[in-house]
Amino acid sequence: MKSKRNLTRFTYDTTAFQGWRLCLSRAGTTFTKYFSDKKYGGPKKSLSSAEHALAELK
Repeated sequence: MKSKRNLTRFTYDTTAFQGWRLCLSRAGTTFTKYFSDKKYGGPKKSLSSAEHALAELK
């Protein structure tokens, strides 16, 4: 899956993390949250959760 604006796909072999990172900067403050495939039930569901959180922040 391809990264989107404010959402980046992460796959770490060393920590076994796979999921999406939401990163948004406003007025000098950076907000970052990770959405794990394991926690949300797969890559599509973690992406959907990340997109929902991004929509709430915008």
